[in-house]
Amino acid sequence: MSTAFARPETAWNRALDIWRELRVPEGWRPELAAEGIRMTPPPTGQHNLIASSVHDALASAELDGCGIFQRLDVGIRATGSIYVPDLCVVPRDAVPDNSDPVTAEHTVLVEPFAVRSETTEF
Repeated sequence: MSTAFARPETAWNRALDIWRELRVPEGWRPELAAEGIRMTPPPTGQHNLIASSVHDALASAELDGCGIFQRLDVGIRATGSIYVPDLCVVPRDAVPDNSDPVTAEHTVLVEPFAVRSETTEF
């Protein structure tokens, strides 16, 4: 008896199909993880101030051929996951022309932020 495993590329294509079909409220972003689908709400003012400060600090660095992006979708092919970090640095030529996520292996920096008022303790 043998066990069939989904190839990573098949899992990735399935994740992309699911992600593309999701309909979410304006400003919200879906994330796909092993635990399921998570919805990321629009950022608060405080969150945007943090992102702006980090963006400004990175903008003064030499990032040849790279862009600094806020809330760019990042996909991890091996796990079929798609995340929405708050800020990432990616070579401009690696950013897809369509709405598909950039793949994680092309990222230079991925940074999530946590603002105390946005966190929930269980």
